[in-house]
Amino acid sequence: MPCHAAIISDLKIVSADTVVEDCLSLMKKNKQTVLPVLSDDEQVLGYVTFKSLLKTLLPVSVHMSAEMHSPDLIVGAAPGIAKRLKKIAPLAVREVMEHKIQKLTGETPLWKGINMIISSDEPVFVVDEDHDKYLGVMDEKSALMELERLQT
Repeated sequence: MPCHAAIISDLKIVSADTVVEDCLSLMKKNKQTVLPVLSDDEQVLGYVTFKSLLKTLLPVSVHMSAEMHSPDLIVGAAPGIAKRLKKIAPLAVREVMEHKIQKLTGETPLWKGINMIISSDEPVFVVDEDHDKYLGVMDEKSALMELERLQT
């Protein structure tokens, strides 16, 4: 079974010029966990998730030092994080989006797509083989739903 059978094709998409505030609104309104960022010719430039936005908000010292577990540092950083959200809201999404993209073609076997998902915990973008154009996103839920469908 090819990956195109397990994609979510009806996600809202944005351009790189869309502001972060609008991206957040779209994600919340449509209950999307990933928001693809596409070029004018429908190629995947990157994506935004709630997790990627939260990473942007963390102070560099907290973000870079995973071994730092000081509750004082985290509590002290909280008001600054909220202020940073207000500062990034008007920015173009190109400044905060994830650029590392996992892509495969729609004809790639489903098991390879599932392996990509579990290996990296990031969404997999499914693209047209001939033109590299966005077709949809495959994630844990869509893959499991397709496997369930195949059982019947």
